[in-house]
Amino acid sequence: MHPASNSDTARPRRKRWRLTPRFWLLIAAIFMIYMATSYVQGFIQISRIKKEIRRVQEEIAAVEAHNERLRQELIYLQSDEYIEKVARQELGLVRPGETAVKVSPSGQPTGQPTGQE
Repeated sequence: MHPASNSDTARPRRKRWRLTPRFWLLIAAIFMIYMATSYVQGFIQISRIKKEIRRVQEEIAAVEAHNERLRQELIYLQSDEYIEKVARQELGLVRPGETAVKVSPSGQPTGQPTGQE
C-alpha cells in the first residue's frame, strides 16, 4: 500500500486565495484612505509653514523698525547740536565771549561768598 492513497493520512487541501472584486475594493479603499491622510497631513504642514512665515516677517519688520530708530539716534548723536549740548552740560565748555556760571545746590553762584563765613 502506498501512503499517499490512504485517505486517513492525506493532508487536507489548502484553500486557495481568490482575487475577488471585494478584495480589489478593499485595496482601493486602503489606497484612498492613505491618499486622504497624506493630503490632510500636507495641508496641515503647509498651514504651519505659512504661520511661521508670517511670524518671521513680523519679527523682521520689528527689527527693521528698531534699526531705523537706531539710525536716527546715530544721526542725532553725530550732529553739531548734540555735540554742543554735551560740551556745555557735561564738560562745562562755553563759546568765546560767554561766561560760565555754575549754580550750587544752595542757589548761590559758585565762586562768590555766601556770607556764612
